[in-house]
Amino acid sequence: MGGRGGCTCSCGGVNHGIGRIDWASNPTSSDYQNAQIKACKRLNGLKKISKPKVLPSQHSVRILQEHIRTVEIVTWLINNNQSGLQPIEKLRKEFQKAATKAIKELPKKQIERFSDHFWCDFFASLVCWIDKEQDAEEQINQFIAGQISDTFVDAVFKLIKDSRETSYGNSLATKPGNRVKTTRDYKDSQAGLTKKCLKDIVTAVLVASFKSYSSSLDSAIKNIKVHFQVLALLLCPDPESHKLVWDHCLAPLFAAQCAQGLKDILTNKNIFIPVLDTWDSPNANTPTTPVSYIK
Repeated sequence: MGGRGGCTCSCGGVNHGIGRIDWASNPTSSDYQNAQIKACKRLNGLKKISKPKVLPSQHSVRILQEHIRTVEIVTWLINNNQSGLQPIEKLRKEFQKAATKAIKELPKKQIERFSDHFWCDFFASLVCWIDKEQDAEEQINQFIAGQISDTFVDAVFKLIKDSRETSYGNSLATKPGNRVKTTRDYKDSQAGLTKKCLKDIVTAVLVASFKSYSSSLDSAIKNIKVHFQVLALLLCPDPESHKLVWDHCLAPLFAAQCAQGLKDILTNKNIFIPVLDTWDSPNANTPTTPVSYIK
């Protein structure tokens, strides 16, 4: 799956986390059954807080993240085979093949940079683009037909760059004196990854990702958006330390009806989950006034 700080293996983060998709195809496997039992036990083991905090504890958020990825997402895939599992399996295969090919000739230190939340940035940026674009459905139909425009590539690449230029990796528990002050984009540049190199890689993976829908059973935009959210969450080493994924993938999926039972459990324990990540800034302080919570 990869550590919270990103793995350093040769896959560049392409293979991490998305093995959970295989659990949906084989829900009776001992691996899935054990992971589900463990996630539910940890959730139920959370103690009720007498006085709600402005921000939840890091411990409770990491239990939440794992429960969403191991229980809610896998259950949704099992229950939505035609509109969920089948197209996501196709998307996963095309993505892994294209991403692996795109980075395999790079130096090791550059490949390692893709493990630092690059692929979850990729899919979360697609979600962000859908959220912002008024005629997203019409354009996506063109992309599926193989007509991916330079304008679209530029827009998605800008969203990825914007995220990495403002993303540090600080968590809820990071103390002021220990806060990361260098962005992911800066570290990419230090490793020698140029804008052209990254854009070429993004272009290749975009083309392959939409190619997976050319024979999909269900390519409605509402489903495609969820597919991108699911892959972003599964690929992300730690959504709590990645604002774009939290804001556009984790929070919306947690707010969805499929996670109502999880919300009820946390609410009964006086644990409330923020709509937006407000803690990643290198100078962030714990808010003293209430933030917006997911209801």
